[in-house]
Amino acid sequence: MQTLYAVFGSKRRLLSDLVDVTIAGDDAPVELARRGFVAEIEAQPDGPAKLHAYAVHLSEVNARQADVLLALANAASADPDAAAIWQKNVADRRRGMGMFAAHLEHAGCLRSDVDVDTAADVLWLAMDVRNYDWLVRQRGWSVEA
Repeated sequence: MQTLYAVFGSKRRLLSDLVDVTIAGDDAPVELARRGFVAEIEAQPDGPAKLHAYAVHLSEVNARQADVLLALANAASADPDAAAIWQKNVADRRRGMGMFAAHLEHAGCLRSDVDVDTAADVLWLAMDVRNYDWLVRQRGWSVEA
């Protein structure tokens, strides 16, 4: 364990880096908003295609990150470092869904009775890894479209 702390500096940094790499799929220093999957989603011609591309991406990410994020969520109730990283992850996901919802609104993909904040909240709730765990891993739902 001391070797890990020597490399990462602290348990919080180790956990934070583990979460970041698990979500991104690599350790490249590229913000998630600047990754190729974002451009691919934004390039889709309409709302349903954008949401489908996002769902495909999300199923791939959740398959990779579920164990780590679920363990982090459980640890957050007892460990202050884990709680801080979990809360950062929750806030980052909401911010990301705010950007996605703004893109959908700018592209004319939101209904007139749905504002950006509401769309972001719905996307944020839908992307929660616990939904993937409950529906895909526990209930046996397919990730195929």
